[in-house]
Amino acid sequence: AGDWKALSRQIDLAKEKLHLPEDCLVISCYEAGRDGFWIHRMLEEEFGITNLIFDSSSIEVNRRKRRAKTDK
Repeated sequence: AGDWKALSRQIDLAKEKLHLPEDCLVISCYEAGRDGFWIHRMLEEEFGITNLIFDSSSIEVNRRKRRAKTDK
C-alpha cells in the first residue's frame, strides 16, 4: 500500500506490453471505501490518470438470482 513508484513501474510495463505510446491516456476506477478520496487525488494530480470512483451499491444486480450458500 502506498508504493507509488511500483505503481508507476507497473503502468509503464503495461504500456510496453500492450505496445501503447508512453503518453497514452490511462483510466482507472475503484470502489470508494474507508480509504477515502486521497487515492483518487493522488492518481489524478500526481500521475495524470483519469480516475473514476464508484459506490458498490450503485451497481445493479439481480437480487432474485440464487446465490451459493456461504455459511457452511
